[in-house]
Amino acid sequence: EDKDQSVTINASGKPGNNLSVISAETNDTVKVSGSSDDLAKITSLNATANVQGLMDDSTQFLEVQAVDASGNVLTGVECQPKVVKADIVLGNTKEVPVTTPKTSGDVSSGYKVSSVTVNPSSITIGGKQAVLDQISSVAVSDINVSGAVSNVTSENSLNLPNGVTNMDGSNKVKVTAAVEALIEKSYTVDTVEKRNVPEGLTVSKLQDSSVVVKLSGTASELQNLDVKTIAVWVDLTGKAKGKSDVQIQVKSPKGSVKSVSPEKTFVTLEESE
Repeated sequence: EDKDQSVTINASGKPGNNLSVISAETNDTVKVSGSSDDLAKITSLNATANVQGLMDDSTQFLEVQAVDASGNVLTGVECQPKVVKADIVLGNTKEVPVTTPKTSGDVSSGYKVSSVTVNPSSITIGGKQAVLDQISSVAVSDINVSGAVSNVTSENSLNLPNGVTNMDGSNKVKVTAAVEALIEKSYTVDTVEKRNVPEGLTVSKLQDSSVVVKLSGTASELQNLDVKTIAVWVDLTGKAKGKSDVQIQVKSPKGSVKSVSPEKTFVTLEESE
């Protein structure tokens, strides 16, 4: 077998000064030779750096070993070169939250993204202290929901600055966008608030005391929506004595307002006693 293979650098021991190994890598590649049986058993080529008590970044020359799936060294395999040059970078670690990513694209008509979650929701990053001090969270690339009619899950890349690594070795997290069908539901609201009644006047008559509000939203948004949380009001700013027609206004904490019936009502204002 005559192809160049990469070498994994492991670290043994614990650096001094509460430091951690942020990266241990080599750019060197090796060629392996041996019986075809032995070569078939290789799962990785490893070299181990001793970092016990290490206080600074260092370059070490390490012997390469071929190991099988159980981690046993394959003595019949020869690596050329036998030794590789490895760079050991030390630094500090810090746990930071992963920012919930944005969505890109539009879900199918009649559907809505009801939530976006990221797993894990926080990671431990490593790097030089001066760099870590400037990082309070880690961003993730957007999740594409174009045309979706059901939940979308994808592995998305973490946007890590140079010199910063995710200590669990991966640069991706799992992002899930929950996509739900939109439904419409009608609610009867029995109280119409009277806001901004002009000074010196009082409402003697409001023609409609209850209205029907039609909302559009996902089933999970609307199924346990308390009708008391839907605000319905008329704004009487600047209205004069006598009868006037006013727009009925609606605000719902969930879903979006499709219609209100009636849209207008009549209010009669009199001088207050």
